[in-house]
Amino acid sequence: MDLNLSIITGIGVLVLAMLVLSLVRQNRDQQWQIDWNRDAMREMLKEIIELKRQLDPQPELEATSSGRTACRWGGPDYIPEEDQRRGRG
Repeated sequence: MDLNLSIITGIGVLVLAMLVLSLVRQNRDQQWQIDWNRDAMREMLKEIIELKRQLDPQPELEATSSGRTACRWGGPDYIPEEDQRRGRG
């Protein structure tokens, strides 16, 4: 009877060890995939930023009556060119 209990316990320990090793390996693979995806997304973001800079250079800034600068294409202090020429703003 002790021999059967030892065999069953040994098999149980082996199955448990295999399960733990499988989970550790799976976790390591997932972590590698996460790291790889993060690095790939970082590279793609750099490429997107570079393409945006090439296609859309920095907007010109204009001084406003409040002393702040406003982006040429809009913003809280944006004054259209027609109004600037007419003396409004």
